[in-house]
Amino acid sequence: MIYNSDEFWAFVNAHIGDDVSTLRLRYHGDAEMSCAITQIECRQRFGKKLAQTLYEYPRLLFANELCGEQSTSDDLARVHTALLPRNCSVTDLTAGLGIDAMHAAKAGHAVTACERDESLAKALSLNAVGRNLTTLQVLYGDSVKMLHDGILHGEVAFIDPARRGNGGQRLFGLADCAPNVISMLDDFRRHFRTLIIKASPMIDIRGGMVEPLECVTDIYTLGTATQCKELVAVCDLTKPKIATGTQHIHALTLLSGGEIADFTFSLSEESGSQPPQHTPEAGEIVYEPYPSVMKCGGYRTLALRYGTTKIAADTHLYAHTDIIPGFPGQAWRVLEVLPWQSRVLKRFKSRYPKISVAVRNFDMTAAALQSRLGVKEGDGRLKLIAVTTADGSKVLLVLER
Repeated sequence: MIYNSDEFWAFVNAHIGDDVSTLRLRYHGDAEMSCAITQIECRQRFGKKLAQTLYEYPRLLFANELCGEQSTSDDLARVHTALLPRNCSVTDLTAGLGIDAMHAAKAGHAVTACERDESLAKALSLNAVGRNLTTLQVLYGDSVKMLHDGILHGEVAFIDPARRGNGGQRLFGLADCAPNVISMLDDFRRHFRTLIIKASPMIDIRGGMVEPLECVTDIYTLGTATQCKELVAVCDLTKPKIATGTQHIHALTLLSGGEIADFTFSLSEESGSQPPQHTPEAGEIVYEPYPSVMKCGGYRTLALRYGTTKIAADTHLYAHTDIIPGFPGQAWRVLEVLPWQSRVLKRFKSRYPKISVAVRNFDMTAAALQSRLGVKEGDGRLKLIAVTTADGSKVLLVLER
């Protein structure tokens, strides 16, 4: 039985819901069966984030579990592909499982996918052939050296530097990740016109991306309604330097049903005046921006554009008397606003025994506040947010969805 045979995939499909540990024990020492069990495990673990790819090509081959864990989701890969100019040539210098490369090839781009791990390169080659992606070429080798030697060239370079050190520690700065994109800029300029870089959502937009890269035109913060997943920088390599402040920042939030909430502004726009500040009252609507919006830093612009007030300059919650269509965040109706007083804290549990707890610009963690109040996590319909207001007062906002 070999991994591209009907027998191999019949075994995978027949045992797709089985316990992986039991299967590995049963077939211990059998290399071919181990590969088949890896396919089962990866489908169990990553079937949701790669649902489109697996639907279109059920025989997608995973070289190992790690490549599935580190792979781009289908949802994010579609966003990455949308950033590419029409019918361009693109080189992915860190292909991995190849989800980004396959999405780009499927969209009609001429794609060169580089991978320095031989097993990953072989798996991607087989997957490209199996999917009949004739515009996808896979190169096995060190992409940094191939770039320096001029083997790689084209219109767009795409790179996702590894954000784990040799000891497994998390890395955030572009110069700390491998490969070091900052040190490669001269080589990129010689052989490409545009560079697209994926980075950690923990990196600082201005100090960590715009300033060291110097030629950034756009920054994308990408995420879901509950989490910012990544940052993406687009660089114009034909320009030696682009003035800081002219960059456009795009906060994109992928919602259910394929909808994308888009909040876009420029860094210079954010340097404007502060919006009005106001402590919301019962019956008003409080808006909690999506994580990708919070990461992008357009706090003033967001309030001014949608006509809301802010609770305080450093308390990034927004208020309005009505529902605002299209606001990029969660809307909550204020049930009551409670002062930060001992008698209020003591009675809180009796009124709201189960409620989600959060803090914004507050000198206590959400976990510590939940413990002090003695409440349990709720079902998401009620939420308590402890905040500091514009005059420095501490209040508790009790909200309902």
